[in-house]
Amino acid sequence: MKKYWEIIKGYKKSLLLSPLLVLVMVLCETAQPMFMARIVDHGVMQGDLSYILHTGIYMVLISVLSLGVSVGNMYVSSYASVGFGTDLRGALFHRIQEFSFPDIDLFSPASLITRLTNDITKIQLVILMSLRTLLRSPLMLVMALFFVLWINKDLG
Repeated sequence: MKKYWEIIKGYKKSLLLSPLLVLVMVLCETAQPMFMARIVDHGVMQGDLSYILHTGIYMVLISVLSLGVSVGNMYVSSYASVGFGTDLRGALFHRIQEFSFPDIDLFSPASLITRLTNDITKIQLVILMSLRTLLRSPLMLVMALFFVLWINKDLG
Protein backbone atom coordinates (compact mmCIF):
# COMPACT_ATOMS: atom_id res chain seq x y z
CA MET A 1 0.00 0.00 0.00
CA LYS A 2 2.89 2.35 0.72
CA LYS A 3 4.07 2.04 -2.88
CA TYR A 4 0.55 2.78 -4.14
CA TRP A 5 0.43 6.04 -2.18
CA GLU A 6 3.83 7.06 -3.51
CA ILE A 7 2.64 6.54 -7.08
CA ILE A 8 -0.77 8.17 -6.68
CA LYS A 9 0.79 11.30 -5.16
CA GLY A 10 1.89 12.19 -8.68
CA TYR A 11 -1.76 12.78 -9.59
CA LYS A 12 -2.72 15.20 -6.80
CA LYS A 13 -4.30 17.72 -9.18
CA SER A 14 -6.60 15.10 -10.65
CA LEU A 15 -7.46 13.72 -7.23
CA LEU A 16 -8.41 17.20 -5.99
CA LEU A 17 -10.16 18.37 -9.15
CA SER A 18 -12.35 15.29 -9.57
CA PRO A 19 -14.39 15.80 -6.34
CA LEU A 20 -14.96 19.45 -7.27
CA LEU A 21 -16.22 18.46 -10.70
CA VAL A 22 -18.47 15.81 -9.17
CA LEU A 23 -19.86 18.42 -6.76
CA VAL A 24 -20.70 20.81 -9.61
CA MET A 25 -22.29 17.98 -11.59
CA VAL A 26 -24.43 16.92 -8.61
CA LEU A 27 -25.47 20.53 -7.98
CA CYS A 28 -26.59 20.87 -11.58
CA GLU A 29 -28.52 17.60 -11.51
CA THR A 30 -30.25 18.20 -8.19
CA ALA A 31 -31.19 21.80 -9.03
CA GLN A 32 -33.31 20.72 -12.01
CA PRO A 33 -36.36 19.60 -9.95
CA MET A 34 -36.30 22.93 -8.11
CA PHE A 35 -36.55 24.80 -11.40
CA MET A 36 -39.29 22.45 -12.56
CA ALA A 37 -41.24 23.19 -9.38
CA ARG A 38 -40.86 26.91 -10.04
CA ILE A 39 -42.11 26.47 -13.60
CA VAL A 40 -45.21 24.72 -12.30
CA ASP A 41 -45.80 27.15 -9.41
CA HIS A 42 -45.07 30.43 -11.17
CA GLY A 43 -45.35 29.66 -14.87
CA VAL A 44 -48.11 27.11 -15.36
CA MET A 45 -50.34 28.12 -12.46
CA GLN A 46 -50.20 31.81 -13.39
CA GLY A 47 -50.12 31.25 -17.15
CA ASP A 48 -46.82 33.12 -17.56
CA LEU A 49 -45.36 31.70 -20.77
CA SER A 50 -42.31 33.98 -20.73
CA TYR A 51 -41.36 32.72 -17.24
CA ILE A 52 -41.67 29.12 -18.47
CA LEU A 53 -39.48 29.92 -21.48
CA HIS A 54 -36.78 31.75 -19.51
CA THR A 55 -36.62 29.07 -16.81
CA GLY A 56 -36.59 26.34 -19.45
CA ILE A 57 -33.64 27.98 -21.21
CA TYR A 58 -31.89 28.25 -17.86
CA MET A 59 -32.51 24.54 -17.25
CA VAL A 60 -31.05 23.67 -20.66
CA LEU A 61 -27.95 25.75 -19.90
CA ILE A 62 -27.54 23.99 -16.55
CA SER A 63 -27.86 20.62 -18.32
CA VAL A 64 -25.17 21.62 -20.82
CA LEU A 65 -22.92 22.74 -17.94
CA SER A 66 -23.53 19.40 -16.21
CA LEU A 67 -22.62 17.56 -19.41
CA GLY A 68 -19.40 19.55 -19.79
CA VAL A 69 -18.41 19.01 -16.17
CA SER A 70 -19.21 15.30 -16.48
CA VAL A 71 -16.96 14.99 -19.54
CA GLY A 72 -14.25 16.91 -17.68
CA ASN A 73 -14.54 14.57 -14.70
CA MET A 74 -14.33 11.55 -16.97
CA TYR A 75 -11.13 12.95 -18.49
CA VAL A 76 -9.55 13.86 -15.14
CA SER A 77 -10.43 10.57 -13.44
CA SER A 78 -9.31 8.54 -16.46
CA TYR A 79 -6.04 10.47 -16.58
CA ALA A 80 -5.36 9.71 -12.91
CA SER A 81 -6.30 6.03 -13.06
CA VAL A 82 -4.51 5.24 -16.33
CA GLY A 83 -1.44 7.18 -15.21
CA PHE A 84 -1.42 5.32 -11.91
CA GLY A 85 -1.70 1.98 -13.73
CA THR A 86 1.10 2.89 -16.10
CA ASP A 87 3.40 4.00 -13.30
CA LEU A 88 2.61 0.90 -11.23
CA ARG A 89 3.31 -1.41 -14.18
CA GLY A 90 6.62 0.37 -14.74
CA ALA A 91 7.57 0.05 -11.08
CA LEU A 92 6.70 -3.66 -11.07
CA PHE A 93 8.60 -4.24 -14.30
CA HIS A 94 11.71 -2.62 -12.83
CA ARG A 95 11.29 -4.67 -9.66
CA ILE A 96 11.01 -7.88 -11.69
CA GLN A 97 14.21 -6.94 -13.55
CA GLU A 98 16.02 -6.95 -10.19
CA PHE A 99 15.03 -10.58 -9.47
CA SER A 100 17.79 -13.13 -9.17
CA PHE A 101 17.66 -16.33 -11.21
CA PRO A 102 16.26 -18.40 -8.27
CA ASP A 103 13.52 -15.75 -7.84
CA ILE A 104 12.68 -15.93 -11.53
CA ASP A 105 12.42 -19.73 -11.26
CA LEU A 106 10.07 -19.31 -8.28
CA PHE A 107 7.55 -17.20 -10.22
CA SER A 108 6.24 -18.44 -13.52
CA PRO A 109 6.11 -16.04 -16.47
CA ALA A 110 2.34 -16.53 -16.63
CA SER A 111 1.98 -15.40 -13.01
CA LEU A 112 4.10 -12.32 -13.63
CA ILE A 113 2.17 -11.40 -16.78
CA THR A 114 -1.12 -11.76 -14.89
CA ARG A 115 0.12 -9.43 -12.18
CA LEU A 116 1.32 -6.88 -14.73
CA THR A 117 -2.00 -6.89 -16.60
CA ASN A 118 -5.12 -8.13 -14.82
CA ASP A 119 -4.26 -7.24 -11.24
CA ILE A 120 -3.13 -3.72 -12.07
CA THR A 121 -6.15 -3.21 -14.32
CA LYS A 122 -8.44 -4.07 -11.42
CA ILE A 123 -6.65 -1.58 -9.13
CA GLN A 124 -6.88 0.98 -11.92
CA LEU A 125 -10.63 0.43 -12.20
CA VAL A 126 -11.04 0.84 -8.43
CA ILE A 127 -9.42 4.27 -8.66
CA LEU A 128 -11.48 5.21 -11.70
CA MET A 129 -14.79 4.17 -10.16
CA SER A 130 -13.91 5.77 -6.84
CA LEU A 131 -13.34 9.12 -8.51
CA ARG A 132 -16.56 8.86 -10.50
CA THR A 133 -19.18 6.90 -8.59
CA LEU A 134 -18.03 6.61 -5.00
CA LEU A 135 -17.90 10.39 -4.63
CA ARG A 136 -21.09 11.01 -6.56
CA SER A 137 -23.47 8.90 -4.48
CA PRO A 138 -22.97 10.55 -1.06
CA LEU A 139 -22.92 14.01 -2.62
CA MET A 140 -26.15 13.23 -4.47
CA LEU A 141 -27.79 12.15 -1.21
CA VAL A 142 -26.74 15.30 0.64
CA MET A 143 -27.70 17.67 -2.17
CA ALA A 144 -31.04 15.92 -2.74
CA LEU A 145 -31.91 16.29 0.95
CA PHE A 146 -30.85 19.95 0.84
CA PHE A 147 -33.08 20.74 -2.15
CA VAL A 148 -36.02 18.76 -0.73
CA LEU A 149 -35.85 20.82 2.43
CA TRP A 150 -35.41 24.02 0.42
CA ILE A 151 -38.40 23.34 -1.83
CA ASN A 152 -40.78 22.22 0.92
CA LYS A 153 -39.74 22.00 4.57
CA ASP A 154 -42.95 20.26 5.62
CA LEU A 155 -42.49 17.57 2.99
CA GLY A 156 -38.83 17.15 4.05
